[in-house]
Amino acid sequence: MRQFQITLPEEKVGQVMEFLEEKEQVRNIAKIHTAPGFMLIFRV
Repeated sequence: MRQFQITLPEEKVGQVMEFLEEKEQVRNIAKIHTAPGFMLIFRV
């Protein structure tokens, strides 16, 4: 298993979350609010 961390502008977070949630192999998605947008941390 690998852990990924990506930082996104607020307007893109919903689209990326939908994409990740559709994938069976993606686990434990954490969404953290940061100054310019959000950070997503997840395992694959």
